[in-house]
Amino acid sequence: MSKDTLKQILTYINKVYDIGEKINTLSDKKIKPQIKTSTISFIVLFGFMLQIRSFNRLEHWISRGKFKKLFPKGTKIPHIDAIRRSLTEFHIDSLNEMHNHIISKSIKNKVFRKGTIGGLKVVAIDGVELFDSTKKCCEKCLTRIDKEGTTHYFHRAAV
Repeated sequence: MSKDTLKQILTYINKVYDIGEKINTLSDKKIKPQIKTSTISFIVLFGFMLQIRSFNRLEHWISRGKFKKLFPKGTKIPHIDAIRRSLTEFHIDSLNEMHNHIISKSIKNKVFRKGTIGGLKVVAIDGVELFDSTKKCCEKCLTRIDKEGTTHYFHRAAV
């Protein structure tokens, strides 16, 4: 995707759906975070828009400085571990509000008029394991036992 195309898309979704304003309202459970949740949210959004297929690939883009020009000078760009942590501690209610706003606006603007299958709207949901450890970090950890009998603790998320 060219820079001009990306700029046009970002301008459009910001103008029509108020994405910038909505993303600035998103938060996670961190108190006084070093990196704004909005910065992390924008990076994840850009990752989806650019069809970056994995967090490993997203990490490669971040380490090569591909996102620096998308943010104001001096904005701290997070490492992939910080993005994963933030997403595990995300306040889902604000994300749901943003989601509902986008869907309502899309219906109002008749975006889905011809984009349905038998009148049904289709979405894609992808599951991902955020991290894996042999040490339990919280009560919500899921568990799995490998062939050697070692218990692994992990969290899953849907994106």
